Amino acid sequence: MDRLCRNLADQLWLTEHFQKWGIRLEATDELIDLETPDGITWTQIRGAFNEAERRKISYRTKMGMRKKASLGGWCGGYTPLGYRYDKSTKTLIPDLDEKQIVERVFYLYAEKKMGLKSIAVSLN
Repeated sequence: MDRLCRNLADQLWLTEHFQKWGIRLEATDELIDLETPDGITWTQIRGAFNEAERRKISYRTKMGMRKKASLGGWCGGYTPLGYRYDKSTKTLIPDLDEKQIVERVFYLYAEKKMGLKSIAVSLN
């Protein structure tokens, strides 16, 4: 059930509608009994634990990313212009060719007070 829903509200909605539609839920690793009061209660309890686990995973991920960022690390996403991602060290490495472009853009914007369109035209 934890792969189907890690949100208790979604699980409750799905199980209610599956019953209405005559769809029986089955799992290979756990018994899902939606026919008895105890079975329904137990399924809901497991759903609450599944949601709690999802929240813990999210919390640990955020804390890990914050720690990495506080140590000057890169937390992923698109590689910023002016850098290359080194898979072996899992770090960003300056790309000297692109670095010059980035520096020029900042210079034109900050010092020359050019707008974005003017900067784009000057780079082309």
